[in-house]
Amino acid sequence: MTTNVLDLQGNPHTVRKCTREDIPIHFSLVKHLVPEDEHESYVTRMTLCMTANSAYCIDSSCFIYMRKTRPCIAEAFSLYGEGNPIKTLAMFAYILNEDKRLLKLSFHLHEGNTLSAFKSLITKTSLLRQVNPKHAIMARCDQLRSKLYDMYVRRGVPWVR
Repeated sequence: MTTNVLDLQGNPHTVRKCTREDIPIHFSLVKHLVPEDEHESYVTRMTLCMTANSAYCIDSSCFIYMRKTRPCIAEAFSLYGEGNPIKTLAMFAYILNEDKRLLKLSFHLHEGNTLSAFKSLITKTSLLRQVNPKHAIMARCDQLRSKLYDMYVRRGVPWVR
């Protein structure tokens, strides 16, 4: 399934569900962040997310593999959008519009990563809790959905349908 979405600048992108063929390509982009002894389990989790239809991408420039733990809560196993913040936000706009029940999305940073790449997604509480390195980063999807909607409207770009 593919859907065309506009980013905040009005440029079109195609968001689609990830396929088995995408997994090796996507894993190669994050492989250096995953400890070697966890490679197999990481790919297995990506595959489980893909088969559950909860893995999305815009070409190979940004993707997310997530798993619903409850109807309104999801955990992201692999989130990538390095160098493509506008595309990543467009992908999130699509996901949040598609699943209006999603309230929280959590994920853990890989060793050596910082919060700076995710500041537009996460909550202030999540920033404060990062003094505990084991604490998951939390994105409040209802707040993110509203924030993205307001940004689209302010820029005069049609909201994702």
